[in-house]
Amino acid sequence: MKQERVRLWKNIIALAVVSAVVGVVQVEFFGRFGWGFVPDLAFATLMCVSFYLGRETGAALGIGLGVLMEALTRADGVHILPTVYLFCGFLCGQAARGRFTERSFVNYLLVVAASMPVHAGVTVLQLALRYGNVRVEGLFTRLLLPEAAALAAAMILLYFPLKQLCRWLKM
Repeated sequence: MKQERVRLWKNIIALAVVSAVVGVVQVEFFGRFGWGFVPDLAFATLMCVSFYLGRETGAALGIGLGVLMEALTRADGVHILPTVYLFCGFLCGQAARGRFTERSFVNYLLVVAASMPVHAGVTVLQLALRYGNVRVEGLFTRLLLPEAAALAAAMILLYFPLKQLCRWLKM
């Protein structure tokens, strides 16, 4: 019982530190570039951790990352991101549990491909909520396509370090 508590607290602290680092790097480092989009490292982290640690951890981390990212990027309160991250983390963990008994890189790429349209929809929804109007002309080529490419690159680059972290957390 005591070892289970220690393991739980180890996981909570490790994931909180990783979330804080990812949030600060995303907002403070990548946010300074004038690209017009920022690679969503929080979403990439959520997908990888959910893929390896399961739906419960994915859902809890999704709420935490969503609140953290909303707090770091908005001045007017929390919107829909925690709820979307909750569902994405849960569904990714559920898909990995039900579909992929082997947690391989190829299976992870399938999860990444399935999550791209969801992330694009969230981006459009956030733009609509923030500005009240979304101009469709040029949205795909100027924002959604570069953001999807940056997100895919981030998901692939973060895969191996986060996989090692998840293995360490399972011990």
